[in-house]
Amino acid sequence: MAELMRKPQAMTKLQAEVRRCAAKGKEMVTEEDLSSMSYLKAVMKESMRLHAPGPLLIPTSPWLIVM
Repeated sequence: MAELMRKPQAMTKLQAEVRRCAAKGKEMVTEEDLSSMSYLKAVMKESMRLHAPGPLLIPTSPWLIVM
C-alpha cells in the first residue's frame, strides 16, 4: 500500500482494474475475478521485489553449538 501511495498513477490504474473486474454486481471479489487482474498481479510482484521477506527466512539452529 505504501508503494501505491507513492505512485498515484499506479493506484488509479489498479483501482480501475479492480472496479472493472468486480463491477459485475458482486459485493466481493472471487478467485475467478483475480485470475483476470493482470495489473494486480504485477503490482503484487513488484511489491514483493521491493520488500522481499528474505531476511525473515534465514534458517537457524535451535541449539547452540560450541566447538
